[in-house]
Amino acid sequence: MAEPIRNPETEDEPRREPNIIGKPFRRVDGRAKVTGATKFADDLAFPRMCFVRLVRSTQPHATIKAIDFSEAAKVPGFLGSLTGQDTPIPFGILPVSQDEHALCPDKVRFVGDPVAAVAAVTEDAAYEAALRVKVEYEPLATISSIEEAIATPEPRPELRAAAALPAIRERSARRRPAPRSAPRKASAVATPEPSATPAASATPDPPAAAPVPVATPVPPAPAADPPPRRAPAPTETFDSSG
Repeated sequence: MAEPIRNPETEDEPRREPNIIGKPFRRVDGRAKVTGATKFADDLAFPRMCFVRLVRSTQPHATIKAIDFSEAAKVPGFLGSLTGQDTPIPFGILPVSQDEHALCPDKVRFVGDPVAAVAAVTEDAAYEAALRVKVEYEPLATISSIEEAIATPEPRPELRAAAALPAIRERSARRRPAPRSAPRKASAVATPEPSATPAASATPDPPAAAPVPVATPVPPAPAADPPPRRAPAPTETFDSSG
């Protein structure tokens, strides 16, 4: 049997053992970070750059009723403002959480939730303008303990689903097409037998119904007779006396 062809180059090359387990390695950006040479976003500056400050919620759970920028606009260097109504398109860092907003459109859900943004020519002016923004809230119920969570049915999905079940069934019934009526089957009507003496009538007699062929059952074939039994062969006896 012929031997398989081998590549001499791969045979001569020694096998490399892993040499990274249990050994320290220097980070690529470690030296620049520990020496302060790394540039972060706060270290960058560009010509005609403005500064933005966020206005964050002071309520854990509330509806945003109104936002007033009149006092913020009086700060020297104020440029403009944004609210959640200006950024209605949701986004998400992960593909499964594409329901986030840059600014809350109508409701805040924790203290520090971003509500609005103000821009100014300097960082101090933006900070001062953000402090002057007035937000009107309508507080909503909060859950801060296990007992309150048990007593509140809103965050429990199984109760919300049970409450919404009648409305879902009603919408499904509206969208469901109407059932089609089944075709009526012809009912069998007995035809009266013609009498011996036909009555005088102008209406001719209906034609006689054609006879319906009926399948005649075929009798089963008789069972075959069993084969005859053979008689046993006679037994011969021999007399050994004579």
